[in-house]
Amino acid sequence: MDGAALSIASIVVAIALLALAAVLWMRRNGPRATYILPRPEGALCGIVVGSNSYDCDVVGEAKFQGELESIVGGRSEEGAEYRCNAVLRREPENPHDPNAVRVEIDGHCVGYLRRAAAKEFSQEINVLGYQLAVCKAVIVGGWTATKRQEAGHFGVRLDADRPFEFDEPPRA
Repeated sequence: MDGAALSIASIVVAIALLALAAVLWMRRNGPRATYILPRPEGALCGIVVGSNSYDCDVVGEAKFQGELESIVGGRSEEGAEYRCNAVLRREPENPHDPNAVRVEIDGHCVGYLRRAAAKEFSQEINVLGYQLAVCKAVIVGGWTATKRQEAGHFGVRLDADRPFEFDEPPRA
């Protein structure tokens, strides 16, 4: 093989490796800015605008580890980084906090907004007339260390910046 053919072959191999790396990265991380957030049927629902920072913590996930493990398809040595949609639903009958906002993924309660965020969120959706809202979420953690027989907890983070913003006014 002469020098020119070797250079072309090297370029083709490099492009193939870059394409493979991009495909593997997309499979692991998924699309970030192209989520389509469905609106639950029959509910006046807002879509929370986020910045892809996933800085909004969810609390109480320790009570919902079984649900989270089921949603992500089980534990692994690497842990999970499962991107999905979350429904934020006010829970005014909550005995601990009348402003409580439950976080649901795939129809399962997986935790709650922190108290201060829940109060702000509840006030905002009341003003806008929404019954609930949808936002992007990521479930992380859930790793296993088989040699030490340890397992990490799952956690949930929301792409919901504060102050909360919604994509459009309520429909008539």
